[in-house]
Amino acid sequence: MSKTAFRNKKEIGIIKNLSLFGSFLLEKIQALNKISFALWDNGDLEKLPYYANQEEYDFWQNEVLSSLDWKTLQQVLTKLLSEQGLTKQVEESYKYLIGQGWEIKSGEELQTVTVFLEVFKTAFPSIPLEETNYICNANHFYIELYNKGLIKELSETRGKQYIEELKTDDEKAGFIERLPFDKVLSYYLSFPSLSNYQERYIAGILESEFSKLTSCVLT
Repeated sequence: MSKTAFRNKKEIGIIKNLSLFGSFLLEKIQALNKISFALWDNGDLEKLPYYANQEEYDFWQNEVLSSLDWKTLQQVLTKLLSEQGLTKQVEESYKYLIGQGWEIKSGEELQTVTVFLEVFKTAFPSIPLEETNYICNANHFYIELYNKGLIKELSETRGKQYIEELKTDDEKAGFIERLPFDKVLSYYLSFPSLSNYQERYIAGILESEFSKLTSCVLT
């Protein structure tokens, strides 16, 4: 959590004990502002007000989103999605987080990102996730994200590095043949030791296409 958000929580804890808090609160929680956000974030306000004007929109963009680290922002957006559903505020906030990206340094952080993105990818399937949205300190983290559909297209550099790290030719060929069709032959050409697998792969495609043609002729 950011220092700003933490400080706001401490301030709210102090003013809640003041006699004027009740009347002050009724006015402030009607709009999206520091008070309403801090109360909502602390669990003292059931629903966060939706931004209703430019001032509230600017507050959300410039003071809330920009002040939170990616882990805290994920928690805020998960709560907001559950509360609001597929609103413009949730969508724009999700796009903001994608633009900031994720720095993944451990398996635990990878799991946190994966759980979050699987929910939001289902909610907003048209929003692409690119390899450049992540900074991972281990190549296999990129591969795991790609295998889970959380990277739209894997760069050949990372793909080939991963293949080189695999122990058996069967594993290498298996990975290559799960790639998009237009990339399979390019990858195979980069690994001459897998020529037998390449020939078998091409033969399988030709046999499949021949079977389709035969079927059409017979019908």
